[in-house]
Amino acid sequence: MKVLASIINQPWFILILIIIIFGVIAAGVFLFRKYFLHKGKEEKPSDEEIAEEELNRYLVDVDDENQQKEFDKINEKNDKDNESKSE
Repeated sequence: MKVLASIINQPWFILILIIIIFGVIAAGVFLFRKYFLHKGKEEKPSDEEIAEEELNRYLVDVDDENQQKEFDKINEKNDKDNESKSE
């Protein structure tokens, strides 16, 4: 008994005991969160999907035919300008 009492009163034994107690608590919390509070991993959308959603939020479809024709003319003009600049 005297040997056990002398070991328990040593500062290194108390420190080791505290580390073991906190280790057991941390392991218990980790296992509890892993098995009981486990939420499925959410699939993250790709960069292309994110960009498409952002563009769809800002862009609006054109319903007016006259306005669509004007946009087509402007696009053709821009294409011609780009081709002439690249040559």
